[in-house]
Amino acid sequence: AGQNDYFIGSNIITSSMISRYFTHSLNVVKYYNSPRQYNFLLTRKDSIVLNEVLNRFVDALTNEVRYEVSQNWLDTGNLAFLNKPLELTEHEKQWIKQHPDLKVLENPYSPPYSMTDETGSVRGVMGDILNIITLQTGLNFSPITVSHNIHAGTQLNPGGWDILPAAIYSEDRENNVSFAEAFITTPYVFVMQKAPDSEQTLKKGMKVAIPYYYELHSQLKEMYPEVEWIKVDNASAAFHKVKEGEIDALVATQLNSRYMIDHYYPNELYHF
Repeated sequence: AGQNDYFIGSNIITSSMISRYFTHSLNVVKYYNSPRQYNFLLTRKDSIVLNEVLNRFVDALTNEVRYEVSQNWLDTGNLAFLNKPLELTEHEKQWIKQHPDLKVLENPYSPPYSMTDETGSVRGVMGDILNIITLQTGLNFSPITVSHNIHAGTQLNPGGWDILPAAIYSEDRENNVSFAEAFITTPYVFVMQKAPDSEQTLKKGMKVAIPYYYELHSQLKEMYPEVEWIKVDNASAAFHKVKEGEIDALVATQLNSRYMIDHYYPNELYHF
């Protein structure tokens, strides 16, 4: 309508809006760097070949495929692709033949990254990724559901598992696990109650929840020293606390925020 010259927004939301409604009238003119969350496939330290196979898989993913995987869980994508075999070395093929079945640690409380259905099967973005790996490599995955959060601050036992999907990088884990390359990145956002007088800012005295495994806690504390920061175990569970007014805002990833708000709080919460 020409009321503004520019709009500054997140990559995911902006791209989605332009592709849906403004294909021939708007376009992105500049991308800005900002703090992002990188999600990894995490393996045991001794699983060298498995880590190489996962890295080869991640390297083969185009930007379009990475975008499609994340958008599929925001109701705008289609995963009817990627069914051709991955190019592997003879050593990697032999290793897969000897280790066709792998155990995957599954955190069912991190939608849309990681969820389980009524049968206990892995769903969400990670379920899609594991399905694509199966199509391209022949590897099969058996989920091991854990009752606690397995994020950056959790030290993992050396045995009994092969892969932890959607892991967040942490220097504390470098000594006993191996990180494959990052395959999904998403910005952080603030989540607040939706109201007529809502302001997209954090004010003095506000109670703001942040998952303890987010490494940008010290950075935000320096940026907003007059805000009361409350560490929580799980981002998804904290959305309800924002709705009920127990906390004023929540730090979450854009992908997690859009999924939770679209599915559970469409008229009650918003993010910025």
